[in-house]
Amino acid sequence: MPKAIFYLTKNVDSRIARYFLHKLENFGPPDPILLSKINAKKKKYKKTLTLSPEEENIVNTYGKTTNLYLNYAIEVQGDE
Repeated sequence: MPKAIFYLTKNVDSRIARYFLHKLENFGPPDPILLSKINAKKKKYKKTLTLSPEEENIVNTYGKTTNLYLNYAIEVQGDE
């Protein structure tokens, strides 16, 4: 099983990080202003996840921007 390292702006549990990673499957167009603010934030927390085949597919779909979109999903949906 492959592993992936994510640098997050909020300290979330690995299960919550997986939940938001799966939310990226139905990810719509992000708000560009909020996305740029999240990109500028310091990523203090490091999470290593062992990826399932579905999660590996999500990471392969978004490539290097997976980390940014994961932080976006945590910020946007975590505040709701």
